[in-house]
Amino acid sequence: DMDSLSWGWQPDLDIDPNWYLETVGPSSEIQVTWQESGGHIIAMEVIDDDGESSGVVNGWVEVKNVAPTVEQFSTLLPVGEDRVLELTGEYSDTSSDLDSLRVCWDVDFMVDSDENGDFQDDCDYVGANLAHSWSVNGEHMVRFHVTDDDGEQADAFVNVTVVNLRPKAQAEAESLTVKVGEEVVIWTNGTSDSASDMANLRFEWDLDTSFDWDDDGDPANDIELVTELNQPFRHTFLSAGTKHIRLRVSDESTTATVDLIITVEPEEKLLLGWVNKNTAGVSNYVIILGLVLALLLAVLAFTTMRRGGRPQGDAWLGGRAMFDDALPTAAPPTYAFDGPQPPPEGAQPALLDNSLQPIGEGAPTEVGEVTTPQAAQPLAEAPMDGVEEPTGPPPPIPAEGLPPGWTEEQWEWYGHSWLEEQSQVPPSLAEGLDFDL
Repeated sequence: DMDSLSWGWQPDLDIDPNWYLETVGPSSEIQVTWQESGGHIIAMEVIDDDGESSGVVNGWVEVKNVAPTVEQFSTLLPVGEDRVLELTGEYSDTSSDLDSLRVCWDVDFMVDSDENGDFQDDCDYVGANLAHSWSVNGEHMVRFHVTDDDGEQADAFVNVTVVNLRPKAQAEAESLTVKVGEEVVIWTNGTSDSASDMANLRFEWDLDTSFDWDDDGDPANDIELVTELNQPFRHTFLSAGTKHIRLRVSDESTTATVDLIITVEPEEKLLLGWVNKNTAGVSNYVIILGLVLALLLAVLAFTTMRRGGRPQGDAWLGGRAMFDDALPTAAPPTYAFDGPQPPPEGAQPALLDNSLQPIGEGAPTEVGEVTTPQAAQPLAEAPMDGVEEPTGPPPPIPAEGLPPGWTEEQWEWYGHSWLEEQSQVPPSLAEGLDFDL
């Protein structure tokens, strides 16, 4: 019966009774593994070909847990603040525990996030991969640890050196050339640093590195003005010259500088200076041309007023003549130079200046505003002063004809005078004058 013996095995009777293995032969040997540590009962029974059984024989085995393992880290290079550090932890365990392992990173030993009293076993990041950044420079310890289902742990520590990054200073002036008294505006929007340091940056200004403002022996380290992030530099220089401005941008431990050269020109005097201040955006050539034109118009107006008298009150706006002296554009009455003749029928009495009347007999009497001679004397006997008999041929009659109301006889006597007086009136003014008498 030896070769036909049947061996029945139950390697884990108390935990998994359905686990059954069988061999046939004079002897039996099996290989089994257990997924759980601890004690396990092994049951075995032998049966021959007649069905006779040897009975169940039990054995006991203690399974020991295999702890996980992790690989240690090599020394890391320093990393900048706010720069992401990426690490991958390597670990191993038995196949039965791999899927149940708890793999974690603890990156801050000052916080006990799971509140179990152990500040180094937190699971700040889960899994084999870490991607973390630090906003504070210095030394930071990181623990990578794995735990199996029996509580066995393995870990590895790595020291991370976080260094402060130097800011990058940038300054841009709205204009590199200004006048004395004109505001200088410089923007620093392009300045950069790590994200955690941007809000705490300090902007210090030395208004002229060639002058030692604080008398410490170093003219390039003065702090004459301080601004904040996104706040422009604004300053007005009261003296001309070349100003060497230095900006220093500082975070908690490092500093960056940038230099600008501003040329401050003397303030322009008198007319040209006033023009530059009050006519921004307009070409100086256009402004000067306008001033010259205004000056010429003023000279022309002054000359005209000297010739014709200055209008009073609202005479400029009224419809009457601009000048007090009437020009002889209308013909004098015929009887004024051709002897005593009666005036034309229906004509108004001639208004004679009192200065032309003889004093004494025949003096006029004023009635309201009209002067009426008491007795008209023959004018031929007393010729008008200043009226002389023409000695030469009369001037040619103008192409447009005789002046309104003139006769050829009057033209022979007064044509020369009329032409002479017309030539003395500027054309631009004569067009707008009212010559009605």
